Amino acid sequence: MSNDYVKLHFLRLGMQYYVSGRYAVAAQLVPVAGNHFHHAIEMFLKGAMADVADETARKNWRHYLVRAWAAFTERYAPVDLTRFDAVVADLDRFEDIRYPEPIVKSGLSLTWHFGRKQPAPVIRGPASIKVPELQLAVGDIDDLVREIFITASISPKFFPRNAEEEKYLMHQNAEVAFW
Repeated sequence: MSNDYVKLHFLRLGMQYYVSGRYAVAAQLVPVAGNHFHHAIEMFLKGAMADVADETARKNWRHYLVRAWAAFTERYAPVDLTRFDAVVADLDRFEDIRYPEPIVKSGLSLTWHFGRKQPAPVIRGPASIKVPELQLAVGDIDDLVREIFITASISPKFFPRNAEEEKYLMHQNAEVAFW
């Protein structure tokens, strides 16, 4: 298989996960939306790295976004991508709740919106209860996707879209001009 063919398929899957994540937030299908965004970023990073990272390297990253992100930022140094480190780390935590057991065991405080990350809400309750807190800020993810595309020279115009995909790709997206 050619690297270009592999790259194409990773990027197409990434776009499908990205659009379905945006739809899921609009439909309030959370935490599934976070998992879709996690997979979208994973596919975009693996696709962007397909020409320098073989299948073994990509498999070694597994589903850990932080590993794939580290490889991506190393490859594209000296571009400063550190402003996205927290977004990637936050999104990586959605892999931990892909199955229901962690949520049932520990609980979950989850907020989501189309804007940028906000300060964590103050939760009042017994001090002995520590519930994992996740925030899904789609605007930050939109910025990250745009930056991955720009840094890796991936044209967003390359992806044909139907009317429904277009609707949810553009819904409350500050990056409309990019797409």
